Amino acid sequence: MLNRSVNKFYSSDDSIGGNKALMFSDILEVPNIVLLGEPGSGQTYLFEFASQYEQGNYTTARSFIIHADDSYIDKRLYIDALDEKRSRVNNIDSISEIIKHVKQIKPSSVRVSCRASDWLGETDLELFKPYFETSGGYCVVALEKLTENEIDRILNPSFDSSDKNAIKNRRIEFIKVVLWHYRFDFVLKMG
Repeated sequence: MLNRSVNKFYSSDDSIGGNKALMFSDILEVPNIVLLGEPGSGQTYLFEFASQYEQGNYTTARSFIIHADDSYIDKRLYIDALDEKRSRVNNIDSISEIIKHVKQIKPSSVRVSCRASDWLGETDLELFKPYFETSGGYCVVALEKLTENEIDRILNPSFDSSDKNAIKNRRIEFIKVVLWHYRFDFVLKMG
């Protein structure tokens, strides 16, 4: 599902989206994208889906540093979970490692996701900017909260919105998944 609402924070081109509400699909023409979001908001799901849609390569930041090779050349590169690479090694400079590998393999475009609370704003953007600006520009966006319609479409694309009981049950299941994710994330950070 590419039609997730996003809020633009920074862009190398002010004409991107103008002042209108944006969907993630609206910014796919931008060569380099940073996607921010809260835990469990759907960055991974969106990146997995979008990488298939764009026939790109999806990887996590941690795996990318280990496995970056020629298979990424001239393809759209989706690097998920920058925050997890950073928090596991307690090293802000992990971004420099990623940029070094990106420069070596030369993908056609780069998309990076990070938890909003772990993105260091201008500090992180300044590290990416030299690469982004020489490879066609960039856009930093954050996922908006899911609307009820988006939740229903994610839970079941062929969903009958007139069945109120089914809606209630699917939302309960959705909440269980989100709560499990928060619990799992808490355990990882504690331990």
